[in-house]
Amino acid sequence: MIKYNDLLRAKVALANVRQDLEKTAAGVKMAVSGFNMFLDYEIGRKTQIEEISNITMSDYELLSLTNMAMEHRPVFKVLRLGLETLEKLMDFEKSAYYPSVALIGSYEREGDDFKASNNDFANDYNAAIALTATWTFFDFGKTKSKILRVKNDHNALLSKLKGIEDGIKLEIKDAFLNLGVAKKNIATAKQSLSQAKENWRISNLQYKQQVATSSEVLDARTFLTQADTNYYNALYGYMIFLSKLERSVDHLPISD
Repeated sequence: MIKYNDLLRAKVALANVRQDLEKTAAGVKMAVSGFNMFLDYEIGRKTQIEEISNITMSDYELLSLTNMAMEHRPVFKVLRLGLETLEKLMDFEKSAYYPSVALIGSYEREGDDFKASNNDFANDYNAAIALTATWTFFDFGKTKSKILRVKNDHNALLSKLKGIEDGIKLEIKDAFLNLGVAKKNIATAKQSLSQAKENWRISNLQYKQQVATSSEVLDARTFLTQADTNYYNALYGYMIFLSKLERSVDHLPISD
């Protein structure tokens, strides 16, 4: 026989679950609408979200991922190009310390015919070559100032590059460690889900044989719901941190 208070408890639990179900359904609709906006679709579009039931997990090596990020991230390519430009500019400014040499050549023809080969008053052709050298002795202070300015810009850019490198290394390590945690949680949550399903099955059988109360059945159902939630949270957590790791590295290798 079922106690009356157990019956009331079951009815209250059912009412609470129905309310949570309505809230969850509304939350799903809002999540799909937000997803549509992210994809630049109509907000009310009926987008079907595919459920993740199982995933293929990969193994990565932290140092390899970090080196790959240093190579592939566009920000590093831009900053390194900037450093190379400043280094070349510094060499150009230093050239002012040395004399500049120029070799100048000219050749001209002058005449009254089409080929400019007939000239009764001067040479019909003239050629000249000259070598000039200039060396400014009183601009060394100005040159030093220019070099120092370029050097300061170079050091500032180098410091910025180091700061970005450290930030991305930390970002990769955080995603890598959380990916490992999610991977372990999947195995634990899967085992817990299997145990909760078996507990739910046994509790139902015991209730039908009148050797278990409705409270025990409710508890078993609660444990199963929690285990199911934990399992999917672990799956989605793995995918989220895998995406963060891929974004941090900018190119993830295929791993078995």
